[in-house]
Amino acid sequence: MNLPDKGQLFREAFRALKPGGTFAVYDVMQTGAAHPDFPLPWSSVSESSFLEKPETYRMAASAAGFGLEAERARGEFAKEFFAKLAASLAQSGPPPVGLGLVMGPDAQVKIGNMVKGVGAGNIAPVEMIFRKPG
Repeated sequence: MNLPDKGQLFREAFRALKPGGTFAVYDVMQTGAAHPDFPLPWSSVSESSFLEKPETYRMAASAAGFGLEAERARGEFAKEFFAKLAASLAQSGPPPVGLGLVMGPDAQVKIGNMVKGVGAGNIAPVEMIFRKPG
């Protein structure tokens, strides 16, 4: 979601790994039809958000020479995480030091937009494990 050129990411990872090496990706990806509202935790505006569908990652990895070993959608995990986070915040409030400090004064809006996108099935974390042939 932060890198605009997925092909370059995979080419560089392939170049740097020795034969048989593993490259793992855990990224928020677009899993539905709609893009989430801005601001988001990784981007306040559309020009700096590089969400892609899992297919884009698979194609870029394959073009670089990687084989896909495993893939797991983590949308349900994200929903559970955000539900626990909301319960914790309701009980004790935000911590004095945490992601909110890094994201700035609109952190609640950013996280809210992400939660809404995950809840609607439009975005979700996806983990992928690729292997360089060896």
